[in-house]
Amino acid sequence: MIERIRNLIANPREEWGRIDAEPMRVRGIVTGWVLPLAAIGPVASTIALIAFGLPSFGEVVRPSAVYLVAGAVLGYALAVAGIYLLSMVIDMLAPGFGGQREPVQAMKVAAYSATASWLSQIFLIVPLLNVLVVVGLYSIFLLWTGLPRLMRANREQAAAYTVVVLVAAVVIQILISTISNSVLDRIGPPAPPLLLPAR
Repeated sequence: MIERIRNLIANPREEWGRIDAEPMRVRGIVTGWVLPLAAIGPVASTIALIAFGLPSFGEVVRPSAVYLVAGAVLGYALAVAGIYLLSMVIDMLAPGFGGQREPVQAMKVAAYSATASWLSQIFLIVPLLNVLVVVGLYSIFLLWTGLPRLMRANREQAAAYTVVVLVAAVVIQILISTISNSVLDRIGPPAPPLLLPAR
């Protein structure tokens, strides 16, 4: 995994070629790639909440254990579900851009192009470093280089295909955030057993 990550970041075009040629199954991609990397964001966010609390009206609130666990589990489950949804969109749209429908290839694109975004979420641990999450935008470049190749899309339509999939990814992310916030609101606001002065 470490070698693949390094190659995706440093030489994405070459690594996409290797990914394209490797025989894989959707289940293997999910268990071997999506599940480990999708955990980075929820784990980092949970650590940050435990260490620094949650800013609320000039004070720092320590979230309850129930809120922390629910947020982490829900965030993790929705992140994995989001990759499934995105792979379905990629697969469904392929013929419209001169490509071929192939669920495994679509999952490869969805999973491996998200790598930079997942890795960047490590910066969520320290609030002062949160801005560095923007390096995860490199995933857009990974999508642009991998999508047309793996889905066999026409070169002339590759850019349009990428843009449409990117829009779909944003919509899925908004949907995930909405669901997550709605569920956590039902659980209730973070219980404040300990209030610390705002920093």
